[in-house]
Amino acid sequence: MHWFNFDKLSLMKHVWQGELNRIFHTKNITIMKFSGKRGYKFHDDGHKSEQITILLKGKFNFYVGNEKRIMKKWDTIFIEPYEKHGGEALTDIEGLDVFFPKRTEEKYRVD
Repeated sequence: MHWFNFDKLSLMKHVWQGELNRIFHTKNITIMKFSGKRGYKFHDDGHKSEQITILLKGKFNFYVGNEKRIMKKWDTIFIEPYEKHGGEALTDIEGLDVFFPKRTEEKYRVD
């Protein structure tokens, strides 16, 4: 068994512009804690991994494909592989993204 604390993981600024991330990889999954300031926006054209996003703090105007909704604390969204998704932070936000299979792109590399 391995215990870890996201707050002790390296802080990464290069995954999404304007967002701060802490990333943990297992053999098969990637877990990313993210945070962004009010007004933070992003758009992702999709990726090969399934994704679950859990909002831990704040409000986030989020979309997956053509479906839009305002996420609030503890709301969760499932994103299929290659689905377009993104949104705008209506307040300061924090959350978790869980990816399967794990993200192997260079920007997700942990040094």
